[in-house]
Amino acid sequence: MATKTQDINVQKIIPLPTPFELRDTWPLTTHALQNVEYARQAVQNILAGTDPRLLVVIGPCSIRNYEETLEYAMWFKKITPLFPRFLLAMRVCPDKPRTTIGWPGFSDDPTMDGSHNVTEGLRETRRIFAAIADLGVPIATEVFGPFTVRYISDAVSYGWIGARSVADSNHRKLASALSFPIGFKNTAEGSIAIAVDAVATARHPHSFKGMNDDGRLSQVWGAGNQWGHIILRGGVVPNYDAASIAVTQKLLEKIGGISALVVDCAHSNSGKDAHKQVDVAQAVVAHRSVDRIAIVKGLMLESDLQTGRQNIAPGTTYQRGVSVTDACLGIAETELLLSRLHAAYTIGG
Repeated sequence: MATKTQDINVQKIIPLPTPFELRDTWPLTTHALQNVEYARQAVQNILAGTDPRLLVVIGPCSIRNYEETLEYAMWFKKITPLFPRFLLAMRVCPDKPRTTIGWPGFSDDPTMDGSHNVTEGLRETRRIFAAIADLGVPIATEVFGPFTVRYISDAVSYGWIGARSVADSNHRKLASALSFPIGFKNTAEGSIAIAVDAVATARHPHSFKGMNDDGRLSQVWGAGNQWGHIILRGGVVPNYDAASIAVTQKLLEKIGGISALVVDCAHSNSGKDAHKQVDVAQAVVAHRSVDRIAIVKGLMLESDLQTGRQNIAPGTTYQRGVSVTDACLGIAETELLLSRLHAAYTIGG
């Protein structure tokens, strides 16, 4: 008698819509495409040092639904003209990498109830990205694996590989094929050298297994992404200080290419205390403007409609506009912080 050796622990397999189908349903307008191209070029110019503005990536730790995300995007668009010395990009993250278990993010479980309706999650994710791009708001996102990004990459102007993925060779190969500038965060433990290795690896051509727009598993050839750089997000200890920045610069100089870094003011640099992001951001702008550490090209901040965070569990009451993952600054606090940073930031410093 034959025995079964495959899919023993598979409960079911559900086909998903293809990237082509969702792009066809929610295509980018000409205006949106022009905005994406402009923002990508602007980020490249900032990283290369030919644009003196500071890249500032702000937005929710993770998106939760269409309405709240678009409300935040409308506020974002309204405040953008107030800060001409910054290039503001909105953080829009549909996937939430986890160290152990927890909510995997909007694209995987859009109703946050464990039903894992990935079809709906991908549809709404595409709808959100298309709508934000059409507003003229530059989009920044974490790239988590080769699949979700295929549905949204045409709308993205800036991306990053997270601390849990930076040592993974598959993510490095994927980065070589991305069409937008990509940052590599240091590891959760704080290794900057591993992230620098990722930058160097992604600059080279690679072949890897991925997916085409028709959803077919394919061999993908990446030409190499020359806009890779470091994102300092802290580790066992914070690493936004001048000494850590100097160490990063020396490591980047050894591999050649652009020497650029962005400081993540949240995560381990703030001890996941949303309000401590203020101190981190102000210290980094002081490094950049007073000490003239030109390698610092940007900041990342976690911000949402309301301040704080909340747990999601059966029977709990959901608070609108409050993060369900890392704690965030509210929009009023965010605008005040941006005003202070903008006043302190010296163009060409």
